[in-house]
Amino acid sequence: AHRITSPWKWRHLKSVIVPSVQSPPSMLKLHDFCNRAAFCDIDHFKRINDTHGHDAGDRVIRLIAEMLATISDDNCHVARHGGEEFVMLFRGVSLSEAHKKLDGLREQMAERRLRNRKTDEPLGQITFSAGIADVFDFPDPRAALKAADEALYAAKQGGRNQVIIAPKGGAQAA
Repeated sequence: AHRITSPWKWRHLKSVIVPSVQSPPSMLKLHDFCNRAAFCDIDHFKRINDTHGHDAGDRVIRLIAEMLATISDDNCHVARHGGEEFVMLFRGVSLSEAHKKLDGLREQMAERRLRNRKTDEPLGQITFSAGIADVFDFPDPRAALKAADEALYAAKQGGRNQVIIAPKGGAQAA
């Protein structure tokens, strides 16, 4: 999980996929590197930290990172984006396959029942929300990443604990 939770991982991925949005080659680089982009954010994370402490919050982040690492391979790169947010870049998988992988992990996490190691109190249900965008549906790398982030926001606004696919061309996510 350390390789995912280390902040340098996202900086490295970002330098590869968004070197310059002014030139068309940047989009080719993004297409060469991945065809689906997703953001994932732990639901109600502040409540976990405020109620159970930062050690428990850090353990939750590590657990989510470990779960996301199970789908990380040559076709899926996962990095911690900051705080309780992660970014995933999928290559060579359809949008529905990427959604299925991420949604399966979301379901697994929602079914787990975690306890605070210090107090033995239940942490409650821990869930995450995610948004996925098809890179080919957007004019440049920043637009694709923004669409995935907006789909994540729509998942949060729509009740959390879900994975939303960004609409083509950046129309408002449902």
